[in-house]
Amino acid sequence: MRKQALSVLIYEGIISGIFDYDYAPQSALIENRRVWVNISQEGQSDIELLREEELINALLVSSKAYKPVVLYQVSDKGKDTLAQMAMREKETV
Repeated sequence: MRKQALSVLIYEGIISGIFDYDYAPQSALIENRRVWVNISQEGQSDIELLREEELINALLVSSKAYKPVVLYQVSDKGKDTLAQMAMREKETV
């Protein structure tokens, strides 16, 4: 999953009341256009925590325009952790 797509899901979770995070507009380059997107620093911090705990993997690739793009993937450790979670917790998200 692209970092920008994950940021959108975090934002949607905030406005839906799932996450109790703040967000602010931030300039981003998407498909060679500069746009404003709502980004949660707390959400980004949680993503970094998941990486530190090795629950997700990150991969840096290049777009068609040779711009760096970060992709995320659930790791094997993350899959094992998800398998142990209660269904009620999964359904909330």
